Amino acid sequence: LFPTAPSQPCMAISIDLLAFYWALFECLCDTINALAAALNTHYIHRGFRMTSTEV
Repeated sequence: LFPTAPSQPCMAISIDLLAFYWALFECLCDTINALAAALNTHYIHRGFRMTSTEV
């Protein structure tokens, strides 16, 4: 967790959540596929790979 203040933090933010928001921010130019692309990027960085594009 990442503290929100240098001394006496009252809240902390998950580094994984920050990484997900960064991945979402990178994909915002295409609003239709932004969430899907961000999730794909986030999962790839976490070590998960898509084995097939079929649903």
